[in-house]
Parts: sequence; C-alpha cells; structure tokens
Amino acid sequence: MKIYLFGIFLCLWFCAASAQETRKLFVGFETGITTIEGEISKMENIRGRVSRYEDSYSPIDLGNFVSRQFVGIKTEFFTTNNKVGVMSGVRLTRISGSVGQDDFWSSNSDYFYFLLREDGLNTNYLRVKEINQISNYVGIPLEVRYFPFKPRLFRVFFKLAVEANYLYKTNTDVAFYDPAMNQFEMELTSQFEQPKAYTFAAYAGGGIRYGRNSKPSVSIEANAPYFVLTPQSSGLVNPEMGFGIQLNFQIPINSKEK
Repeated sequence: MKIYLFGIFLCLWFCAASAQETRKLFVGFETGITTIEGEISKMENIRGRVSRYEDSYSPIDLGNFVSRQFVGIKTEFFTTNNKVGVMSGVRLTRISGSVGQDDFWSSNSDYFYFLLREDGLNTNYLRVKEINQISNYVGIPLEVRYFPFKPRLFRVFFKLAVEANYLYKTNTDVAFYDPAMNQFEMELTSQFEQPKAYTFAAYAGGGIRYGRNSKPSVSIEANAPYFVLTPQSSGLVNPEMGFGIQLNFQIPINSKEK
C-alpha cells in the first residue's frame, strides 16, 4: 500500500511539473459513482440477535453498503506532446452508508436489535430494519491522465489521482421495524459518531476518450482500485476500498499550439 501511494504522489508531482508548458486547455463536467467495501464502526449498542446470555457487541448477520456519487467541474492541461493531461477542479461528493441484515435489500428483510438504554434490571431494545447515513462533501481532485498513443478519434488512457474532501453536511436516519418506535429516532442517532471533517483518497483507472484533439470530447473510465486513505472518517461505516465508473465531458478553451 505504501509503495503504491508513493508511486501515485511521485507521478502526480512529475506530471504537474511537466504541464507548466502547455498548448491545450479544456474545461468540462464530470460525474461518477463508486461502490466501496467497508466495515461497520464499533458500536457497542448493536446486536445482530439478542439472547439471555448475550450482552456484548455482536453484529452477527449484519451487512453494510457504501456508495459514493459525485459531480464536478474540472480543467485539463495537456503537455506539449499531447500525451499527458493534468486535471483539477471542484467536486461535490455524497457518500451513503447503510447498515442492516445481510439480506436487507431483499423482500425477506428482517430486523436487528439496538440497545437503547439499561436501567437497573430493565433493558430496552429497539428493533431496527436499517440505519442510513448520508454525508456531503466539497473537494478538490488532482488527476493525471496518460495517453500512450498519438491523437485520434478514440484514445485509450490511464490515470492516477488523489482527492481531498471537506464535510459540510451529514444526516443519519433510522428505519424501524415498528413505526411506533419512530419517537426514539433522535435518541438513537445521537449515539452515533459523526464523520470526520476531512477525507482523503487515492485511485487509479483507465478508459477511452472520444473526440478530436481540439474538439469537444467525452470520456468514460473505470476507477479501480479506489483507496480511502482515512478509513476511520465515517461515523456509521468505515469505507476502505472500492470500484467506480466516471464520465467526463470537455470542451476546448485554448487549442492554439505554442
């Protein structure tokens, strides 16, 4: 992992330095989605099941789902040989995390238990179908694309990238097995840790760019692997590594050769 990340930063630094002499500038719109593997945060109150002998953390049969969606505006500078493009801009990202039974996406969805409070000999549990957390970020990506072949209508490229994100809004909600339990939602969500203010990630990828060298273009790419460098940044599910798809649309701003 450390060697991989060092290689990414070294390549980005070299390519950014090489892009000081450019002859093409593009501006464009991006959007994409990433599915991320993660682990449920350590929450002592979660019980996959409850028995008279069980009084410890036991997320048995619980699963999680993490997805990342984003949109952004970026510019891309090409080096004089038209083989390296350096991209950066502003990106809005939404990370959605869910915790529930392993089959909570199916029609056989069941519930798990959440320990609300203990008072002497009384123990109160809530039956929960799923917990959802949505976090919104504003960030700055830095991406470097390498085109191994000469300019043509279709161009294959490879990419290395990093991104930094700042959290500006998060929301957590609970789907209870019994709607009568909705009155306890605020009390339950107050027990979850909030996501950290900053997240960082690094990713690689490759794809195809369609368009003439100095004309509007569209590119589609696969981002894999996508590494979350701050896995403990989420309050509900700690994201780790994922796979995504990204779409870019660009128009030329300055195509004059120097």
